[in-house]
Amino acid sequence: MGRQINFYMDEKIQDLFVDYIFHQGFVVMYTDSNKKELVVCENKNNLNQEYYLFIYKKVFGELVCDENFNYELNVVDSPVIEFTKTMVKDEGKTIIRGRLWMETKYYDENNNLLLKAPKLTDEYNLLVKWIKKHIPFQEVMCGNHIIKEYISNDMKGLLNNGFKLM
Repeated sequence: MGRQINFYMDEKIQDLFVDYIFHQGFVVMYTDSNKKELVVCENKNNLNQEYYLFIYKKVFGELVCDENFNYELNVVDSPVIEFTKTMVKDEGKTIIRGRLWMETKYYDENNNLLLKAPKLTDEYNLLVKWIKKHIPFQEVMCGNHIIKEYISNDMKGLLNNGFKLM
């Protein structure tokens, strides 16, 4: 059973969040499918505009790569936190939500259910706490009804200008 928090985070807050991630001693990784490699970034300078990132510390345990593509992480078995950035698509006027997700359990090769390191969950909870502190949980219109989401004020402003949440 995994854990996740969804959000709509503007670029300025996303930038602050990435700073916080590195300040906490994490590395950030992403898959470069063109070069067929897993790129590891130890600071923001090496991080390009990837939207699907993996947050990791060595103390969480060893990474597990896909059997067929050794440059792609097996995110269920690996002790990583997946960070999907919020995307704003001007064409179509849509805002695609971001999320922070991690899996707490996985099955080993003998089909035994194993728990991931408690430290991973503790660190995930710290990241969630940061998000909740910096992004208000507020009401927004979604179609014909009101919902509550973690959404920054700038993203909420886009809704007032005809954008839709996805």
